[in-house]
Amino acid sequence: MQTDFRGIVENLHDGFYYADHERRISFWNKAAERITGYSARDILGKSCRDNILIHVDAEGTSLCLNSCPLAATVLDGASREAAVFLHHKLGHRVPVQIRVSPVRDFEGKIIGATELFTDLSPDEFLWEKVQEYQRLALIDPLTELPNRKYLDQHIHAQLAQLERYRLPFGLLSFTLLEQPCFIERHGLSVMEKALQVIGLTLRHNLRPYDIVGRNDSDEFLGIFPNVDADYLNLIGKRLCVLIQNSIIEDAQGNRCYLDLQVCAATAQEGDSVVKLLERLDYSPLVP
Repeated sequence: MQTDFRGIVENLHDGFYYADHERRISFWNKAAERITGYSARDILGKSCRDNILIHVDAEGTSLCLNSCPLAATVLDGASREAAVFLHHKLGHRVPVQIRVSPVRDFEGKIIGATELFTDLSPDEFLWEKVQEYQRLALIDPLTELPNRKYLDQHIHAQLAQLERYRLPFGLLSFTLLEQPCFIERHGLSVMEKALQVIGLTLRHNLRPYDIVGRNDSDEFLGIFPNVDADYLNLIGKRLCVLIQNSIIEDAQGNRCYLDLQVCAATAQEGDSVVKLLERLDYSPLVP
């Protein structure tokens, strides 16, 4: 790679890396470090399939093992684009748009491929909201998500808009099942890490105007404006898949799996906060 070209791609806003025909990575720019949490030292010399980025699609299918866009491009020379979810070093899933292009030598032979990936999470906007919530003591200190007090206030506001303007909204709850057993098996510190990873996965995969917070010790609650029941169910199932495909490890490096229950309910005219939350509790999604 030419020195001037390296300088250009090193300072791109999007993540960029080059892998050879065996998928070994030999270039990893600063934006790739920022988006994934992995430094160049973590990555260089390793294969993209070495349990690092572990791209999955919206159904949780591992692309690294089944239909890797980069591997396919190295084989047939066709450029590809896809919306996928990569594994951040902290364990959560980050939505990205990837663009894979072949790299050829002077004789036209394919010698590798580049991948450019754009972070699709509304993180900058959400960080501004987090700072505002912190000033108002409306933030959960462990997950840095809105707390129950803020969630109650926001549901009140959404119900008022429903009554006045007929603006629909829905709720999703994500409950970690058997939390005491999880703590007994893995310890409190791993439990806290699991809650942080769940929070980060939710935070990175919202629309800018959605709200998700920690409603209880083992429950996250999401408020989603402008959705009907079908779309709310679709969001709930997708987020559940992403959470269950997040990477959480104990002190020995063993992967810890999360057992979740997801419930969904759309608000109706005449609902109170209590009535809506009660209906939510009895509305689990079928996987």
